[in-house]
Amino acid sequence: MSNPKKNDFIGLDLNECEIFLSFMKDVNIYSSRLVKLKNTSVCQTNSPELIGMTQLWQLFLNNKQQPVINRIADAICDYTTRLSPRMQAEVGQQHTVKLVGKCLEMIAAGSQKQNFRLVTNCVMLLLRLIGKTEGKFEHTPTVRQQSAGSYDITVIHTKTGEKKGVNFNYTLPLGCLRAKIGKDFNTPVNAFHLTTKTNSLVGFDLDEVTFFESGLSQPLYFTPV
Repeated sequence: MSNPKKNDFIGLDLNECEIFLSFMKDVNIYSSRLVKLKNTSVCQTNSPELIGMTQLWQLFLNNKQQPVINRIADAICDYTTRLSPRMQAEVGQQHTVKLVGKCLEMIAAGSQKQNFRLVTNCVMLLLRLIGKTEGKFEHTPTVRQQSAGSYDITVIHTKTGEKKGVNFNYTLPLGCLRAKIGKDFNTPVNAFHLTTKTNSLVGFDLDEVTFFESGLSQPLYFTPV
């Protein structure tokens, strides 16, 4: 990672990309540039300079495989929007504004050079960023996750009292559950709150955590906002 000249990022496939991201995550946790939320696998950015971010951008700009580019776009967005309390206090929304500015600059450069692939990918990155910051981007389960066993999770509408048994498997991230609940109640994911029976908010910062990892118990409560 420290010597990009020794690495060929153009031909990286999705599995190799996941290995790279896992290694990058571990290195940054070790150096306290990322911090893990307690009892979850979710990390928050704790430094404006993450180790491996330069290589991450190289992957995004040079890799030819769209699934890899999409995965890198998600990682860049997560590292930009999931900030530790210290980073939130220090930079606030500046981290997101900086990424938006970078994308717009690359879109302008791509348009000038007629590099439509660059323009398309940067627009996609911007849309993903907007989705994550506004809670509109739905999580899509992997084939492996979809094959796992499913269970009915009871969700209660706090205003009407309506109960729904949402069929869901415990190995999927809560973002998928949020999207499914929104679909079942015909409500966009950014237009309702999920809470537990102890009235704890199931926030968007937990969207990458599986139901099992989260330690949540049934029922969940659906409240339109």
